[in-house]
Amino acid sequence: MKFRYIAVLCAGAMLLCGCGKQADNAPLELQTGALDISDLTEGEPYTEEAAPNYEMADETLDPPVETFYRYESADGEVFLFDPAGRLRRYTDHIEAQTGEAISAEPKYSEEELRGICDEVLSGYIVDYSEFTEITSQYYSNDSATYNLAMEHQIADGIADYALIRLDTEGNIHDLSISYSNADGDSTGNFITDEDRAYFDEQAQPYLTALDDYPSEVTYTHYKKIGGKCYAFYEITYTDTMTGLTAGQKLIAFVK
Repeated sequence: MKFRYIAVLCAGAMLLCGCGKQADNAPLELQTGALDISDLTEGEPYTEEAAPNYEMADETLDPPVETFYRYESADGEVFLFDPAGRLRRYTDHIEAQTGEAISAEPKYSEEELRGICDEVLSGYIVDYSEFTEITSQYYSNDSATYNLAMEHQIADGIADYALIRLDTEGNIHDLSISYSNADGDSTGNFITDEDRAYFDEQAQPYLTALDDYPSEVTYTHYKKIGGKCYAFYEITYTDTMTGLTAGQKLIAFVK
């Protein structure tokens, strides 16, 4: 389950390009931290699906989307902030723009790079002390980067994630933060036992839809978006003859 989120965060770090208007009169109070945001220009806000592979159980409803505000620095760095002003994604675009290889001579050790990552992320994530490591990878000879993925398991099915990549000079190449509460009005558990029971009841027809293929919920996660709670269920069907997976259903419910 964890690696599914790492893939999402990696994809999220590949930001859209473009230009926009000056950000001096921006409505957002942008989150500050280790990155310089003094020379940003603002692009148009845009939305993207919160869980693009899932379909809504109620086909009359639109899938949940998150809104982001795009900014670019004079050096071509790209920042995405959410409506709460939180930094959600960053990329320096150095490799994409210049094609220059990163020096394979590390300036910092793996332990020192980890310390830099923790310092950077703690400046953007309020409860970063509660995050634990999913994985870290140190490449000193090929791409010469240090990658760190972190998670905060708030409750069953509710988690925040962070991914950061540094070069061996300690420079930030890209950063991505995913919050289960996209509204930013709380960092706690926003799903009650009543909510969970309601969503489980809604998912029941999908568990009994195919008599010849036993089914089970293999993954569930929740997000709060636009004041509503969404539940995302992964239901797996098994072929009784072979014991192999016969298919999966990715379905979303809202309350």
